[in-house]
Amino acid sequence: MAKTTNVAETTQNEEQEEVNLITEVDKKDKPIRRQQIGNLRVLMWRNGEPFFVLGPDWAFSICLYTMVIIFGGMFTIYTYNHDGVVLFGLSLTLWLGLLLSFSMTVFMNPGIQLKDRPMPKDVELGAKLRSCHTCGIIPEKGTVHCADCDVCIKDYD
Repeated sequence: MAKTTNVAETTQNEEQEEVNLITEVDKKDKPIRRQQIGNLRVLMWRNGEPFFVLGPDWAFSICLYTMVIIFGGMFTIYTYNHDGVVLFGLSLTLWLGLLLSFSMTVFMNPGIQLKDRPMPKDVELGAKLRSCHTCGIIPEKGTVHCADCDVCIKDYD
């Protein structure tokens, strides 16, 4: 009797999962956008690609960002009080540029490859193509699997 109950529960769970998948796909007839890819948290999507992401070392990035704001702000205020308007303008410009470039480095998409690359036309049938064993995709040339992010990254450096 217990075996029959387990089989019935398994069948019911499978049917529920199938219904959930269909419901998620049929909501707006758009592809489902995951909020997490590997160890990266997607904050914003653009044209079907992750645009703003938060990496696995987000706590360190936030701490460093806070330090840049505090110490850069203190230095900018110091130049305003002691060195005049010209140096204040220069330090303010450099500080804002630093915040902008650091924000872009921390939050921009590192080059996540979500899909298989298009098949080359000159590949023979039965030819072996390099694939990522972790992600299960056929990566583009120059794509490497990042162990920290747990995704394949295009033009990994």
